[in-house]
Amino acid sequence: MATFTANKAFNYATLTFPDLKPFGLTSTTMNYKSPDGGFIAKITGSGFRDVNGDGDYDYGTMASVTLITGGSTLLSATGLSKPVEQDVSVTGYVVDGKILTGALAEQAVWLSGHDIVNGSNASDRLSGFAGNDKISGLVGNDVLEGWSGLDTLNGGSGNDLIVGGIGKDTLTGGIGADRFDFNTISESGLGSLADIITDFKHAEADKIDLAGIDANPYLAGDQAFRYIGTSAFSGNATGMVRFSAGKLQLSTDTDTAPELEIQLTGVSSLSVGDLIL
Repeated sequence: MATFTANKAFNYATLTFPDLKPFGLTSTTMNYKSPDGGFIAKITGSGFRDVNGDGDYDYGTMASVTLITGGSTLLSATGLSKPVEQDVSVTGYVVDGKILTGALAEQAVWLSGHDIVNGSNASDRLSGFAGNDKISGLVGNDVLEGWSGLDTLNGGSGNDLIVGGIGKDTLTGGIGADRFDFNTISESGLGSLADIITDFKHAEADKIDLAGIDANPYLAGDQAFRYIGTSAFSGNATGMVRFSAGKLQLSTDTDTAPELEIQLTGVSSLSVGDLIL
């Protein structure tokens, strides 16, 4: 599975850098930089060598690519298996739009802004970081991460892991056994600020994963939640989970008010087997 991580917003489909010169070439490492040194591309892999005798390594297989501008990483791509000769040359493209397609993610507008990220027909890992992102996994068993912002995540077909992160998110699993993962109380709000799962399906073995949240932060260790069905919170409600009127509610303190809610569109009932507690 290829993993793409970016730290600045840019349009990958049009990302090209002319006049790059090679340095530090070995059979496992290739480096390229612009004449002013402001842009550097670092490529790792295997079998790199100069086939054409022009001083540039034009053969081998890329495993990772890191693009650096102004001393900061713009984009890193790992888990690749990509022929060098399709994407590397000293006169034009260190990596071009093809690498995302060939390396398992199609075109993307990345990241830390209000981004649109589309996956591919393979298993992708797509992360939005900051901003209000729209991320689609398309086909494959994808990992989608919204991080902060008001994100819209859609796994498409496949058994996907969907993590909305901080902010009010709209989550769609699509076809397949999907896992909607929540790891802190702050990842979903209450009422109109609650995350929305648009298509939770028991019949497709979808799961809501709450195991990353400590059900009782007042005790040492990580405590599991207890599902009480449609019953109201009562007494000491610490660690209780209930489902009513289309909302999954969690309590992590002693009062009877929930600390987190998740809206499940079109769902009238929920069983303990639908949850990872």
